[in-house]
Formats: sequence, structure tokens, C-alpha cells
Amino acid sequence: MVHIEEAVEAHGGTHPTRPSFVPYVVAMLVLLLAVDFLVSRLGANFLWRERTIYLVSYVARMLAFIFATQFLYERAFRGDSRIALVVNGWLGLVTGAILAVGRFGAAPAVWTFLNLIVEPLDSLVYAVLITWLISKFKKVSTITNTI
Repeated sequence: MVHIEEAVEAHGGTHPTRPSFVPYVVAMLVLLLAVDFLVSRLGANFLWRERTIYLVSYVARMLAFIFATQFLYERAFRGDSRIALVVNGWLGLVTGAILAVGRFGAAPAVWTFLNLIVEPLDSLVYAVLITWLISKFKKVSTITNTI
């Protein structure tokens, strides 16, 4: 067990600070909502069907989430996969809920009503799965780099 004095000495005589997730969460939320908005506008300009816009938006948000999490993982979570799973899980749930409410408000239909339940859960699952995979990849690459 590490004592407070040892932790302070390990950090150069300063108290270790917890990472702040607010900038990360705000940036990711804005990124994911902007990607969805841009894909929706693009689909409307090219006269795509609603379902096609939804599926392309889903894939685009997933890719944006993968790239952003991959590049910001160490900086935001300092390698702590448990915190990353919780923060990104909540981020996926909130993003999915905001998008589902927006879709239902824009076009109240049966599928958008059911989407109020499905999209937040889908977003939660892919956020946790992607974060888990990235944390496993980061641990494996860290181990192989130290050998």
C-alpha cells in the first residue's frame, strides 16, 4: 500500500491531481453531435432516406469516437481503464439520449419513439466496447514497448 508521502515524492513533491474530465466530455459531446448534424445535413442535401441517414450517422459517430478516444485516452484518463469505461459509457448514453430526443422532436414517428430507448443504449454499448478494446490495446502496446 502506498502512503501519501511516497505518492507526493513520486510526483516531484507536489500532490497528485485527478484528471479533469469536463474538457474531454464537452469536446467529445460537441464532436459527436456535430458529426451527427453534418451527416444529417449531407443526407438531406443528397435526398437520402431517413434510415440511411441514421445508419450513416451511427457509423460516422462510431468512427469519430474511435479516433478521438484513441488519441485522447492517455491524456484524459492517464491509463486508468475503469475511469475511461465509466466516463465514456456515460458520454455514450447522454449523446444517444440527446440525439434520440432531437430525432423524435424533428420527426415524431413510431421508429423515432422507439429510438428514445434504443439509441442511448446502443451508444452506451459501443462506447463501452470501444473504450474496453482501446484500453486492452494500450495495455498490450505498453507491455511490448517495455520488453
